[in-house]
Amino acid sequence: MPELPEVETFRRRLRPLLLRGRIERVHFHPKTRLLRASRLSANQISRQVKGARVREMRRRGKYLILELDSARELVFHLGMTGKLIEVAPGQEEPHTHARFHFKKFDLLFIDPRAFGRIVLLPQGKVEALPGLAQMGPEPLGPKFTAAYLQKRLHGRRAPIKSLLLDQRILAGLGNIYSDESLFRAKIHPRRPAGHLTPNELLRLRRAIRAVLQEAIRACGTTIRDYEWAAGREGSFQNKLRVYARAGQPCRRCGDRIARERMAGRSTFFCPSCQNQRPA
Repeated sequence: MPELPEVETFRRRLRPLLLRGRIERVHFHPKTRLLRASRLSANQISRQVKGARVREMRRRGKYLILELDSARELVFHLGMTGKLIEVAPGQEEPHTHARFHFKKFDLLFIDPRAFGRIVLLPQGKVEALPGLAQMGPEPLGPKFTAAYLQKRLHGRRAPIKSLLLDQRILAGLGNIYSDESLFRAKIHPRRPAGHLTPNELLRLRRAIRAVLQEAIRACGTTIRDYEWAAGREGSFQNKLRVYARAGQPCRRCGDRIARERMAGRSTFFCPSCQNQRPA
C-alpha cells in the first residue's frame, strides 16, 4: 500500500503539472468501484468538475486532495495498488478507472486491485470524510512531538507497532516505515506502547521523521508494482534495514532479521538490536 512517502512523491511530481490546469472532461470506467464511497455518480462528478481549474494539490496522511476553483475538492485514496500518472492524451493503460483530460495530457487513476477511492466534496467538507475526520497529526509537521506521543500512548498496553499503524494517532505511517522507524529507534515492535520511556519516545519521534524524509528523497519504496511515474520506481527499497529482509543479516549487528505477524501484518525486526528491555 502506498504510504506517506509514496503519496507525497505523487503530490510533488503532479502539483506543478496540475496547478491552474483546467479539467476539460472526465471519463470513468463503467465498471469502476472507486466511487463506492461517493454519494455522487460518475456522471454527476463528471459534470461538476468539467471546466474547473486546479487551485492547489495537497496531501493529508495517505490522501491526495485537489482543490478546484469551483468550490469543490476531489479526494483520492490510492488503496493498495493505486497510482496517479500523467500520459499523452488518449494513451491507454491497463486498469485505468478514471481519466481526467487536461489540455496537454491526461491524468489517469490506475488501480489493479481497485481498493482506491475517489470522492468529490464541497470545499471545506473534506476533513469530515470518514478516514480523515479523526486523523492524527502529520509526522513531519510541528504537532508531532515526543510530548504528543507520550500523551497519546500513556497507559496503552497495545504493542507500539500496532499503535503506529493507527491513523488516529499518526497520519500516513504504514507497515514499511513503522518497522524501519522502530529499528532505528532500537525499540521492539511488541513493546507495550505505554511502557516506552521518555528517551525512547524521543528516539522514536526522531527515527520516524528521518525515515520518512529519506524515503521521500528516494521517491518511495518499490516492493511490487509501485511507480511514481510511468516506468519510474522508488529506490528506498535499497536502503531498507529490516522490512522484507527476514532471515537476512542485520546491517547493524549481523543477527538474523525476524518476522512475526502483528496486527494482521508481517512485522520485521532485529531480535538483538530491538530487544524487549528499555534502553
